Amino acid sequence: MLIAHLYPWDVIDAPKAVDALIHHGVERVVLAAAYHSVRAATPRHPQHRVVTAPSFGLYTARSNSSAALPYADGWAGPDSFGRAKSLLENAGLPVTAWIVLAHDADFGRAHPEATVINAYGDHYSYALCPSHPAVQERAALITRAVFTKAETDAVFFEAPGQLGFEHAGSHEKTQGADWSPAERSLLSLCFCEACRRRLGEVAEEAHHLIIDALQHPEDFHERFDALGNEVFDTRALAASGLIEIATDAAKDAGVHDVSVLADPDPRVFGATLSPHGPVRGVSNFILPAALDENDISRLHALASLTEGDVSIFVNFLDQPVEGLGAVLTRQFEGYCSAGVRDIHAYHFGLASTRRGDIFASAYRSASMTSTAVSRASVIQQLGAT
Repeated sequence: MLIAHLYPWDVIDAPKAVDALIHHGVERVVLAAAYHSVRAATPRHPQHRVVTAPSFGLYTARSNSSAALPYADGWAGPDSFGRAKSLLENAGLPVTAWIVLAHDADFGRAHPEATVINAYGDHYSYALCPSHPAVQERAALITRAVFTKAETDAVFFEAPGQLGFEHAGSHEKTQGADWSPAERSLLSLCFCEACRRRLGEVAEEAHHLIIDALQHPEDFHERFDALGNEVFDTRALAASGLIEIATDAAKDAGVHDVSVLADPDPRVFGATLSPHGPVRGVSNFILPAALDENDISRLHALASLTEGDVSIFVNFLDQPVEGLGAVLTRQFEGYCSAGVRDIHAYHFGLASTRRGDIFASAYRSASMTSTAVSRASVIQQLGAT
């Protein structure tokens, strides 16, 4: 199944948008219901080219129990989620609510103690720490608010963990520091009070080790390797805990299908969960595609951590258009051969017409190839009997 991720404004006041999704083979839509600040291109919308959402907001209708929450009425109009959902469902496309959990710069600035704090004490205001009780309470509150008004039985959770150094929300001016990927990972680890309590007696040792490693680059790799898995495991468990809190709130509202963006590598920083095994209430893990030969091994590693399904999340916006079709077709064929049933496309509203057409063509080509191979295998097996 091809699943498209969209913002409400991608289909509102765009009469041809839903037909285009169906033409591309989309069978389900993951629609933003609670989302962080963004400046989004709308290259195919008939009325605008850029939508600016200046802060985190809820896109559903207001409820009496959530008056204190930020709503996106100011730039998306009232209940934009509900209006877009109706347009999609009337055309036969079921909708999953898309909720971003720990990425809110406004909340982070108002509650700096609840943000990711690196080893030097620097706050990342855009990155909320899932260890902090205020962030956990917020996740449950937002999820309940969404499903008070959003009539859907499926949810996609993004950003349950500690967003790291790379996921900034301000005008970025860090490129010239020449920090390696490993150094950036160390700068992404959180040492807020809640995380220190989770780490217990190893917190000070880990803190000094990281400072030492960053100050002595000649011994960096040795010091980096000495950092025990306990620090990364603690971080992963905090994210799993936040997901379980949000999932409980969703289940209480009647949601049956819970999907989470996840990666098997506990040292990956970003909008993903790094699970140690099945997470209570979660139906599906969704693996972000790296579009390289390591995808299948990562897919198998993630599949070993869940009793549910694993699907693939493909961001087809960052790759050059030239040659994109061949890259996607090869990857899709690999996913189909590995038994992947669902591909998440991120995302058609942000993509040019050419880019969207290339993605859809590659998906169709890989699906037909997979079907042909499957039928050939059946015929071969029947012939053998």
